[in-house]
Amino acid sequence: MAPEYAMHRQFLVKSDVFNFVVLAWKYWREGAGSSLIDPASRAHSGSTCDIVRCIHIRL
Repeated sequence: MAPEYAMHRQFLVKSDVFNFVVLAWKYWREGAGSSLIDPASRAHSGSTCDIVRCIHIRL
């Protein structure tokens, strides 16, 4: 749960980012980081490795 929601019961843009990182970290630790990539993004990207690298940097 995002801290600002827990304290003030408000959803902000930061809430989405916080929740994404929590979810991404879970998948990353399980070795399934590439499952976070939207299939539409895979079709437009030349390399899944680049997207996974961006996720890793974000985490």
